[in-house]
Amino acid sequence: MSTKTIFAVIIILVLIILGWIFYSGSSNNPSPVTSNSSAPLTSGTNSSAVKFADQPYAQYAYQIDPANLNAMDVNTKQALSGFNVTAKNNADGTVTVSLTSTNPEYHNQSYTLKSGDKLYFIERSLGDDGGGEEAFLGDDTAVVVDANGNVIQH
Repeated sequence: MSTKTIFAVIIILVLIILGWIFYSGSSNNPSPVTSNSSAPLTSGTNSSAVKFADQPYAQYAYQIDPANLNAMDVNTKQALSGFNVTAKNNADGTVTVSLTSTNPEYHNQSYTLKSGDKLYFIERSLGDDGGGEEAFLGDDTAVVVDANGNVIQH
């Protein structure tokens, strides 16, 4: 093989690897939002309901149980690296879960859950965060799912 051919192959491999890294870190991933509302994305029981389990990001979901924040498994803790998680019971029976970023360049997130709702934190790549720091700011958000498995907020 000539030097030009080897160089071309190396360039192609680098571009493929960079494309894979970009795709795995940002594709099909909802942008993080700051929200205090639980306004539904769907009506919950109609045919336009968005099933959480059918979403491509569901495989990257880690459930946050506001009643058991101290009992999170190791993967959920790693997914939430860079966030402090708190839960507050509200007078109306809802629970507000706050994700407070330890990185001043990132925003905090807040989700209000009604009885039966579940909160999932979406982290596409556990390897991008470490040491309690959030390294890649574009891949972390949460999704509220109702008792029927429908996405109601993200």
